[in-house]
Amino acid sequence: MGNIPVDDWGVRISFALGMLVAALAFPAVASADDAIIVKRVPGLDRAERAAVRDDADVAFDGTLALPNTEVVTARPGEVDEALDALNDNPDVIYAEPDVQVAPGSNDPQFVNQWGLSNVGQTVWTAGTPDADIDGPEAWATTRGAGATVAVVDTGVETTHPDLAGQWTGNPGERGGGKETNGVDDDHNGFVDDWQGWDFVNNDNTQESEGNFHGTHVSGTVAALADNGIGVAGVAPQAKVLPVKIFGAPNTTASSSVIGQAFDYAGTLGVDVVNASLGGLGTSQYITDVMNAHPNTLYVVSAGNSTDDAALYMPCNSSAPNLVCVASNDNQEHRSDFSNVSATAVDLFAPGSFIVSTTINGTYGYANGTSMAAPHVSGAAALLAADEPAATAAQLKAALLGSVDVKPAYSGLALTGGRLNAARALAALEASVTPTPTATPSPTATATPIPTATATPTPTATATPTPTATATPTPIPTATPTPIPTATPTPTATATPTPIPTATPGPAPTPAPVPTPTPGPTAPPAPTPDPPVAPTPPVATPTPAPTAGPPTPAPALVKTLKITGAVTSKQPAKVSYTLSADAHVTYVIRCTGAKACASTSLAKVSRRAKSGNGSFALTRKQGGKNLAAGKYTLTLSAGASSRSAAFTVK
Repeated sequence: MGNIPVDDWGVRISFALGMLVAALAFPAVASADDAIIVKRVPGLDRAERAAVRDDADVAFDGTLALPNTEVVTARPGEVDEALDALNDNPDVIYAEPDVQVAPGSNDPQFVNQWGLSNVGQTVWTAGTPDADIDGPEAWATTRGAGATVAVVDTGVETTHPDLAGQWTGNPGERGGGKETNGVDDDHNGFVDDWQGWDFVNNDNTQESEGNFHGTHVSGTVAALADNGIGVAGVAPQAKVLPVKIFGAPNTTASSSVIGQAFDYAGTLGVDVVNASLGGLGTSQYITDVMNAHPNTLYVVSAGNSTDDAALYMPCNSSAPNLVCVASNDNQEHRSDFSNVSATAVDLFAPGSFIVSTTINGTYGYANGTSMAAPHVSGAAALLAADEPAATAAQLKAALLGSVDVKPAYSGLALTGGRLNAARALAALEASVTPTPTATPSPTATATPIPTATATPTPTATATPTPTATATPTPIPTATPTPIPTATPTPTATATPTPIPTATPGPAPTPAPVPTPTPGPTAPPAPTPDPPVAPTPPVATPTPAPTAGPPTPAPALVKTLKITGAVTSKQPAKVSYTLSADAHVTYVIRCTGAKACASTSLAKVSRRAKSGNGSFALTRKQGGKNLAAGKYTLTLSAGASSRSAAFTVK
């Protein structure tokens, strides 16, 4: 990033609220009544133009600035028939619904949130369209209501206007005056933890201590949407449980404190824990804590040292309910500061020039895998809200099995792909949809022969070995001075920078390029150990059950192909190959920039046999005709899915 300092876990560029830009518009689901836009072939005279309208039984409404283009009106309830007639007319190039446009979010900075919706806008550099997580597409299914993400990080600014009402805590300490009665009402060892816990000061306060990091992460997860200010979170209706383990800038946290924080959140039963932190070394203790809470998904950052992420904890943990996230930029490239690993990193997510909430009620940009992780945590919250009964294993499988695979990430992450929240939702829904099973005929059941089962040997809980202390992402200084302050790693200095404009024009000059500093040497924490609350006992991993019959391999969608275009008279052919019998689901979504984007998603489920199969893809989906435009069909079986594009004419 040129002259922008980067520490081991991120950097911030701050700016004050007040420099507003226009909101990015997305087509809404409602169309303008019965209006249709028609593009004619050139050269038609007045009589020929009238004949086109008469053949489709539509009335002229007005001429548009684009040559040979006009608006016509169909009879009430006959828009689909009129569209079919117009598109079948050789004198018509295309006809499409006249769609009303509404913003995907009315938050002024949404236009700069390329990670949610990348239309090629310039945020320091011109972006690559669709190099994003499909945030607005996912919001058509859920915005995260009912899900909770614990943010294990610095303190947070609980009074930030874009996070008002988004905080939560221990339900056993909420209501009836329990918040301030000075009693551990639910006997979990923490007094009045109604809004999380501060493991630095061993109390229930959440002061930021001048450190913006936790507030920035929280905003990426769950900042309010459509409230007319600031930004929108990935899961704007989810709640955030703040768990503080870092104090003022330049402080660190030990593995034991991180483990206590992980255990605290897991014991409260939160759906997702976001931990944008890490350090060189390993920690069996932290792994044991995560193993003790198998139904909580722990999302961590890969690190910012342009290094092998397998060297950093907790990214290198073997816990099955862990997801490690690397960072990509808005041009679909690995962020040049990001750690990577074909075995330790699971997927990529947006982490370069991410705008979010910061302290003092402001907003700022930051760079780091710390910014990438909360995109995944927010997406996991969407999944948990959509399917509350889903396990952490199912959430992880859906997130990893639905990535947008890109050549730039090949060999750099286990999946070789970048997060796609909308596809992850479709994959999860397909995996948890119950498959009807035939009632078996009564058969004689043989009495099983008792077999000896070996008593599992108790596993010793490893005493935490002093390892590298973890450092948070950007540690800000609250000064507006534009001169970077030289601070020892792993802190980040804040450099005030103007907000990039929302237009796809040239990037601000100079265009900073992320420049990482050397990786952390992992010195012991320089500050005295803070007092800690009584540590709940850490359960050792549950012994594996005795082996039973082998589990059948999950079905995989091996191939998917769509032949031909869909018209009112001719369907396209969908051909696919499955590795096993499965309950498959296909979801259709629009990828065009015109009126088809207003079409609601169509979703169809069916049973399918292993091997090759096919079906006809007609224009009528979900009870109504698809508008002319470009679409994507995603076919899912379990956590496996493939997508193919097709056109409706």
